[in-house]
Amino acid sequence: MKTATAPLPPLRSVKVLDQLRERIRYLHYSLPTEQAYVHWVRAFIRFHGVRHPATLGSSEVEAFLSWLANERKVSVSTHRQALAALLFFYGKVLCTDLPWLSGDRKTSAVAALAGGADPRMKWFASSVSGRRASLSP
Repeated sequence: MKTATAPLPPLRSVKVLDQLRERIRYLHYSLPTEQAYVHWVRAFIRFHGVRHPATLGSSEVEAFLSWLANERKVSVSTHRQALAALLFFYGKVLCTDLPWLSGDRKTSAVAALAGGADPRMKWFASSVSGRRASLSP
């Protein structure tokens, strides 16, 4: 995988998902990772009514991730994969600075989502930040 400090070349593709594929291939990610990231970014775009992702921000990302956790009841690992896909997409493809892309990104993103709704999310938020939590409500 190429280092994060090297400047990324400009994207040649016009379509957003093709840009995502191009960036993933440039950074030598695996094919299953590419397929998973494309799946989650496509789901994110469809969730918000096929709006261009550049017009969507951190509140829309949080709404999508909350929907995955609370409505679709996805597993913690699936939720984490969707989060990783969106972080990669916004950071490496759109070059947009979401508030939780820098520093302690996973802890603050997940903590914002945990909000007392789902015990699995509380556990996930605490495990990401290094603390242990009870799975009981």
